[in-house]
Amino acid sequence: MNMHNSAGLTENVDTCPCCGNGPRSVLVAGARDLLTVSSPPGSFGIWRCLTCSSAYLSPSPTKEHLGLYYPEDEYLPMGQMEQKSNGGRLVRAGG
Repeated sequence: MNMHNSAGLTENVDTCPCCGNGPRSVLVAGARDLLTVSSPPGSFGIWRCLTCSSAYLSPSPTKEHLGLYYPEDEYLPMGQMEQKSNGGRLVRAGG
């Protein structure tokens, strides 16, 4: 499957990030970010691991370029989120 891989911004993920196994099936081919205006161009495959059933992106943004796809003014940083027990809503820590 040939997804648009923005030069240097993304990397292929050949094994499941959760369990490390390779067998997978495609859930969505050519997914695009339609919500974030500032996202660089590109498309992604959403894959299902055939071992543990996790879903993941490939290609996926590199750690160095995550901010281009998930800008701070549009997403909460992982360290500032907590899950509330009432309905599993994500909210700002301390909020």
